[in-house]
Amino acid sequence: MLRNSIVHRPLRIALLFLAATSLHPQELPSPFEAEAPDTLLELDIGDADVSLFAAGTWTTGIAPAAAWAFSRDSAGSISAELQPSFPGLEPIPFSNKPSLTLSLWLLGRYFFETTVTETLSESTILLGYAGFPGEPVQSVIIGNTAIGIGSYPYLEFGEADSSVGEIAPGAAATFATQQSEHEILFRLAESDVDEITYASGGIVSEQRVEANDYLRGRYFVLPDAGITSLVLYAEDADGDTTAGDGKQYRRLDPARDAVVSLSDGTIWLNEAPLTRVLVYYEKDGSSIGSVGIGNDSFFGLDENGNPDPSDLRTFSYDELGTPGDAYSELFGDEVGPDDFTVLLDGTTAFVLFEPGRYSPFESAAIYDLGGPDSAT
Repeated sequence: MLRNSIVHRPLRIALLFLAATSLHPQELPSPFEAEAPDTLLELDIGDADVSLFAAGTWTTGIAPAAAWAFSRDSAGSISAELQPSFPGLEPIPFSNKPSLTLSLWLLGRYFFETTVTETLSESTILLGYAGFPGEPVQSVIIGNTAIGIGSYPYLEFGEADSSVGEIAPGAAATFATQQSEHEILFRLAESDVDEITYASGGIVSEQRVEANDYLRGRYFVLPDAGITSLVLYAEDADGDTTAGDGKQYRRLDPARDAVVSLSDGTIWLNEAPLTRVLVYYEKDGSSIGSVGIGNDSFFGLDENGNPDPSDLRTFSYDELGTPGDAYSELFGDEVGPDDFTVLLDGTTAFVLFEPGRYSPFESAAIYDLGGPDSAT
């Protein structure tokens, strides 16, 4: 494999000088001559081995501005006065915006290339040597751009195949034989720090999520555990049950639509609902919302309006809408039992979930980690 990292790059030729005469070698000076020649290698602009390429633009301009103010005095005479400044007509005396690339080649081997821009930090310089195929030294480049070598397993430095690259000082060289190729790179550049954590013979992937990014509408902790029986309903226009709120509902199948634990009082819906979800359950002969059950089932709010784990509250229909109770703190005193309860199948079901409304019984401890079945 033979790689020549420095080649004549295709540029838009804006200016080209080619010579028509040949290069004549000089004879070695005699030690008896009075003085040595002025140059070791003499080249003229007309020599055939000198090439100069230029591409880009260089815009220079001047934009003077002047303003006069016309006014009429009390006698009706109009006068004009030169204004030193006028809104929207600020003078820009001189502008200079270069974007030019110059490339000089000698003998088809030695080159010097520079890119001049308006911003000094974005200007580049590159010089070096390009060998011909079959020669041991294939390339040597020094500069602050396009300093790179080939890609190798586990190492990626970038290819030096463009005059526009990362602005970083360095040097690179390529040497080749008939059987092998060798590359050397020195480059001063910023790099990113990557960390890999291993555990039990594998790589640990870390993902950071915000505390309030938990999965919504699927995981719930009911006001009570040790439940005797439970029924779930979902609002559905094609449902076969008409509730007291005038909406249609269908009964959910716990074996198909959700995972329910009566002993723990938890509900995991298989899909996030798009409509209301109602729940009715009984415990120790009492129905949801009855006095005597639902003790310490949710949190009150702290002074910043956040749930306070130290302020445990009891859930009861009798407390809904009562000024000063926990639900009034969450939803306002104007919210009453009719906003959270629905008469359905002869029972009073509770609105466990409603899109756009906060639920104190929604679990805030399960997050999506991005993979299939990755909620945790």
